[in-house]
Formats: sequence, C-alpha cells, structure tokens
Amino acid sequence: MTTRPGARTLVLFLLASVTFGANYLWVKLAIDMFTPVQVAWGRSFLAAVTLLIILAITRGRLPRDRNVWRKLFIAALLFNTISFTCMAIAMTRISTVQASVVNAITPLVTLALVATFVPIERITRTRFIGVLLGLVGVMVLVQPWAGWGTTDPWGILAILGATTSYACGIVYARIQLGNVTGSSLAIAAGQLSLAALQLTLVLPFGFAIPASFEISAVLGLLVLGIFGTGIGYVLQHALIRAGGASVAGDATYLILLVAVTIGITLLGESLTLTDALGAVIILAGLVIATRTGRSKLKAGMSTEEVADKIGTPPPGAV
Repeated sequence: MTTRPGARTLVLFLLASVTFGANYLWVKLAIDMFTPVQVAWGRSFLAAVTLLIILAITRGRLPRDRNVWRKLFIAALLFNTISFTCMAIAMTRISTVQASVVNAITPLVTLALVATFVPIERITRTRFIGVLLGLVGVMVLVQPWAGWGTTDPWGILAILGATTSYACGIVYARIQLGNVTGSSLAIAAGQLSLAALQLTLVLPFGFAIPASFEISAVLGLLVLGIFGTGIGYVLQHALIRAGGASVAGDATYLILLVAVTIGITLLGESLTLTDALGAVIILAGLVIATRTGRSKLKAGMSTEEVADKIGTPPPGAV
C-alpha cells in the first residue's frame, strides 16, 4: 500500500516543525555546560559531518567552483556563524518562549530587507502593515516603555541579531546564490563546513573549560547538531520537494507553537500575558504579510527554496 502524497507531506511537515521547534530546548540544555561559541561551533561541526556522510552515501560531490565557495563563505557567516552564536547568547539571558516569539519575525525582517536591497522587489502597503505589526508585537513583548518589563534587553537584542543575520543571508542569497549550480545537499554540506571552519577560528576567544560535566548538555548539543540542524535540513529539503515552498514556509507557525509548548511543559517556563499578546500580534503580521503573495527571486525561487538550496533552517527556526 503506497502512502498518498498528501499524507507524506503532512508527516514531513510535522516532523520538520517539531525538529526545528525543539532546537530551542537543545540550545537551552547545551548552554548549561558550554559557551555560546562552543554551542555554535558544535552545532555547525556536527551538522556538517552529518551532511557530508549523507553526501558520501548518496555519492554526491562538494562544489568544485572556487567562486561558489567564496559565496558560500559569506552565506555561512550570515546564516550559521553569526545567527547560531547570537541565538546561543540569547538563550543564556531569556527564555525559549521569548526567543521563539521574537525569532518568529524573521520572515517579516526578510521582507523588509529584500524590499530595500533587491531592486525588483517592492513592499506593498499590505506587506508594510504586516512588517509594522511584527515590530509592534516585539515592542509589546519587551515593553521598553515600562523598564523592559521582565525581559532582558540584551537577550532580546541577541535573538534579534540572529534574526537579522538570517534575513541578511536571504538577501545575499537572492542576489548571489540564485544561479549557483550543484545539488542542495552538496551546497548545504559545503556551507556548514565553512561555518564550522569560521567558528573554529574564533573558538579560542569563546572557549571555557566546563565547571562540571552535564550529560544533558552533551546530549543537547549532539541532538542539536546531528538531528536539529543536519537531519533537520534533510527533512526541510524533502518537505519542499513533497509539498512546495509555500507549505514549508507555513512551518514557521507550527515551529513557534512547538517551541512555546516545549518551553512551558518541559522547561517550566511561563507564558505571560505580554508574551502571548506579542506572539498573537507577530503571527497576525506574518499572515498579513505572507498571504499577499510569496516573494520571488529573480531566478523564480521563493525564500523557502533559497533556504533549502543553501542549507539553512526555515525562517523562524534559526
């Protein structure tokens, strides 16, 4: 008995959403023992090794063009090195609930940057309203008018740094990587390998000998790198192939729900009224901005297809 395409897409959608939504948990566990740079390095290294093994099994080859590697170096810096490090820093200061809510604005930041830096893209009035709502949602969450409420402003800035770095990566990819040849798996493996190399160079500046051994932290880092990032990419790749880019983009909503649910049930975090209100406003902005037509590349690729092509998590799942 064969599985219907619709059922396969649904299974992949759920698996990918849960995988990326759980990444906040794995980072939170890993950060108990390792520094943010160590977590970012371990995540990139393990993901790169995972994809390189899969590439070898499938008899694929890494890109041969030096120009491609130069472009992937910048992509790795934006999509992985900076964003992974900023996310890990944020998780030392704010809850997974707050981090996932703020990170959900990634598609909105991407829309704003693409409209600014990609000449053929113009932000419509409806999309502008959606982006503005996203900003309002973040403001409601952090409450700068009330002494930042219960939110750590540096933690929020760190997760916004991860969000902005990812969005800048999308803009760069739209301009430079739309016509890069080679399999998605090979390009992703190359990019994550470069991210691991970049983080290796800065690792001495962010290295610390753990005060104690925490098995949960080690397991968290292993799961984050191998499954949350490496296998997560494979799931996203399969989801786009099965259901299309728009379906993969919709994972942003479920990723947020999964992350918040895990934070509350497994980590004992609270969902305050301002957290919930900020999340609702951000989600409303996402719906308004992204339902007016998917943003396209010059080469005809959507944001989710770009992320798939160069091996990054979907928007909202840094």
